[in-house]
Amino acid sequence: KPFTERDLNIFNLLASQCAISIENAKLVTVQIQQEALNREIKIARDIQQNLLPSKLPEISGIDIFATLIPAKLVGGDYYNIYKINETETLFLICDVTGKSISASLIVSTIYSSIVTYFDLKKDKFDLKDFVKCLNRVLIESTTSEKFVTAWFGIYNSETKIIQSINAGHNTTFIFKKDGTYIELIKGGVFLGISDMDFESEDFQMESEDVLLYYTDGVPEAMNANVEQYSDERLISNVQKNIKSGVEDILNELLNDVKSFVKDADQSDDITIGVVKIK
Repeated sequence: KPFTERDLNIFNLLASQCAISIENAKLVTVQIQQEALNREIKIARDIQQNLLPSKLPEISGIDIFATLIPAKLVGGDYYNIYKINETETLFLICDVTGKSISASLIVSTIYSSIVTYFDLKKDKFDLKDFVKCLNRVLIESTTSEKFVTAWFGIYNSETKIIQSINAGHNTTFIFKKDGTYIELIKGGVFLGISDMDFESEDFQMESEDVLLYYTDGVPEAMNANVEQYSDERLISNVQKNIKSGVEDILNELLNDVKSFVKDADQSDDITIGVVKIK
């Protein structure tokens, strides 16, 4: 019996202090790792932001405005506008399943594929071939549970004809100046699922027509009662503001979504593009 009751109390006190020190050391390590991860995510966000157009191209005969609001630091939405030549312009919008880093990696793959295709075939750009090639790249580079919905449109400023392919994406709308609208839905299934040919459809546009494309973060935006904003409310909002400029149309739609959602957290990335024919 070399130890007394007093010794035992001292040992217990020492053990408690050691336990607290060990736990604090573990928490510090976790915090350091989390801060390193946060820095990496912020870098990933900066890279993803650089994939978006810093300035929209000036195109004869049309006005354009677009925006992307991620739900997290990085996300799975992507849009861009490419001037193919003096008369043709490519519009595209994509939505990768899920959010965060895995989705942002697929966005980078999409961007790289587009740039590569442009370098190789800009002089003989073919929308169906482009979408088919992008689909093949995604099949080979993504996992089975990941896929991409997308809409692509080529607008010819001379003929005012738009060629459209919808790959499992939300409906793209063409609103006439009286508020009636046409739905661009032909195309095929999601990208990254199956090697297939995609259908396209052409539409003759007229002065004051408004082209609206967006991701599901708009109609599926939810309020605290788990009610969705809906396509019907989206259509109604655009119809009310159809005579406004592209920036006003987009901002009025965003403001209506925010008013509907109120204090509920943003559940998904939101991307909207508006084009108006002069």
